[in-house]
Amino acid sequence: MTEFYFHFSEMVKNPSIWSSLLDSTAKVVSILTFFIAAAAAITAYYQLKLSRRQNSGNFYKEYLNLCSNNLSYAKGIKPPKTEQIDREGYWWFVSKMLFIFEQVLLESSNDEQWKNTILHQLKKHKKHLSTSGTVERNEWEPELTTLIKLALKDE
Repeated sequence: MTEFYFHFSEMVKNPSIWSSLLDSTAKVVSILTFFIAAAAAITAYYQLKLSRRQNSGNFYKEYLNLCSNNLSYAKGIKPPKTEQIDREGYWWFVSKMLFIFEQVLLESSNDEQWKNTILHQLKKHKKHLSTSGTVERNEWEPELTTLIKLALKDE
């Protein structure tokens, strides 16, 4: 036991051993820090992706509520010119619809499923969109504008 104590006490007094031990510890800590940071970045990425998907769903749910409260507007039936109040209601309906679609596309960029869903809905309002001032002036995000043009072109 005395011999062990002697060797241990000599090791403790030797600065090169301490330097080597601290150097090794620093390397291990650096590697662990890298893996922890990588795991945090991956987790943040997936949380952001999930949050965007949920936001898109919430925006579209708002559109569905708008539709359920305005069934004839949702079908794309534009009221006759003689019913000015209803026509203005329809115009506001389409504006709200386009705003919601814009938000969905901003949250879910490059999601083909959302693009197809929105395109299908836009086609219902083709007649109005073909004369819409906001569409004519390109007031919407480019991705939505592209879908509107596609809906207008599609037969």
